[in-house]
Amino acid sequence: MKTSILASVGLSFCLAATPAFAGPPPQRPQATIADIIERSGGQFDQNSNDFDILLTALNAAGLTGALDDASANLTLFAPTDAAFLATAHDLGFAGSSESDAWQFLVSTLTTLGNGDPIPTLTNILLFHVSPERLNSLTIRRRELRNATIPTLLTGAVITPRNGRLIDNDPDYADPVRIAPRDVRASNGVIQRINRVLLPIDITPPPPPPPPAGTTIADLVAASGGTFDQDNGDFDILLTAVQTAGLVGALQNPDAHLTVFAPTDAAFIATARDLGFTGTDENGAWLFLVGAFTTLGGGDPVPPLTNVLLYHILPFQADTFFIGILDQFNLKVPTLLSRGFLEFRGAEVVDFADGITNPRRLTLEPVTTSNGNVFPIDRVLLPQDL
Repeated sequence: MKTSILASVGLSFCLAATPAFAGPPPQRPQATIADIIERSGGQFDQNSNDFDILLTALNAAGLTGALDDASANLTLFAPTDAAFLATAHDLGFAGSSESDAWQFLVSTLTTLGNGDPIPTLTNILLFHVSPERLNSLTIRRRELRNATIPTLLTGAVITPRNGRLIDNDPDYADPVRIAPRDVRASNGVIQRINRVLLPIDITPPPPPPPPAGTTIADLVAASGGTFDQDNGDFDILLTAVQTAGLVGALQNPDAHLTVFAPTDAAFIATARDLGFTGTDENGAWLFLVGAFTTLGGGDPVPPLTNVLLYHILPFQADTFFIGILDQFNLKVPTLLSRGFLEFRGAEVVDFADGITNPRRLTLEPVTTSNGNVFPIDRVLLPQDL
């Protein structure tokens, strides 16, 4: 009996001392970062949540091999196709096609690279890669310590702040990470982001000053008013101003105004925000007239006039003054009664919820004889449409 008791006690001790079987250790994923990105296929399509543009860019810059290195420990901040489209829209692109957005960005990079897009493209892509394996917790800890994230671009770092990844262009929206986060690869981590990180300030310089005596109306009228393929001028704005009967106000030589002037690309982008599916100036104008007609109970002119008045400040404001308004979170009145604007960096904040706020396309205004003009990349909306 004693032997049985001792054996039983010994068996119980052994069972207690033996750790529970937890199954096999977690397996390291076999796919590299490059493998995961390449699953998109690289064919421009209607799926804006994958990485067709990124893959095309990596192949063009010859960087796919670096992300396929099995011995590496990297983090790729990976812009989706939607991210590339959003950044292209920030820079003036008005379409929705992945292929067209890529061609637009190549053209922009060609200009920045003095005829050769590859060096600038390579620098931008290197800025998206950190030589460390960073998951969400690590990034959050960096943020709490006010620490930066190193990148493969020499001397360039990313600053995590308030959930955003702060890059080196102060004028465009900074990316945020989007789900799924912490995508594990055999040689690192992929963090999906909703915009392209910019390692340099790519804000275009302001256009040359107009001839002496040029009024705001003259500046807008210089576009010609004929709908065409140049989305960077003011054909739609000129048509809108003429329709609303506001040419005289912008022609007044005694006025001192500030106009936030939507380019044709801005009108197209806003029309698309509201449901327009085309990319042409005439189609966007007709779509917006239809929206204003509905708002006006059959007459588009009153709501159109209100929208245009909402773009005009009754005084001449410069960049310094707008910076003061931004610093102290002050609202500024417009020519629209009870219509106010706020400023956050290059962003002009309107009353419409759920629709992207416009951004100034140049930091400095175009100065005319009767006021300042800031081109913007979307239409300001004094109410939800």
